[in-house]
Amino acid sequence: MAKELTAAGFTNQQAEAVTRQLRIVQNIDLSDLSTKDDLSSLAEVTKADLAAATAMMKSDFVAATAEMKADLGAAKAEMKADLAAARAEMKADLVAVSASMKADMADFMAEMRADMAAMRADVAAQRLEWKQISRMQSSRLSNGLSG
Repeated sequence: MAKELTAAGFTNQQAEAVTRQLRIVQNIDLSDLSTKDDLSSLAEVTKADLAAATAMMKSDFVAATAEMKADLGAAKAEMKADLAAARAEMKADLVAVSASMKADMADFMAEMRADMAAMRADVAAQRLEWKQISRMQSSRLSNGLSG
């Protein structure tokens, strides 16, 4: 090959340099280089991996969303139950307080009626006593004037 290069006008040094470089290039191991088919296969595998990862993430998201909805539903139901229990307890307390107040009011009214009856009796007794005193004084006055 060097002879052909010198015949074509290359110097001996140039021809030998080109020949050495061609030997080096020929001895390069090309088995590590990727072909178009290798790259195409890699692209397909990468696409498949990406699709699988996307599907898995979507599935995980759907599962997490469902779990959160279930948790929220359970919390909502628990809060409703707690609220219903609190309402029932408050209603029972109000009924008890109302009954107690009615009983207290009835007792108070009975005491008031008894006190009023006692006061009426006292007033009636006082009137009777005053009438008797008044009669006695009238009679003394009549007797004093007559005598």
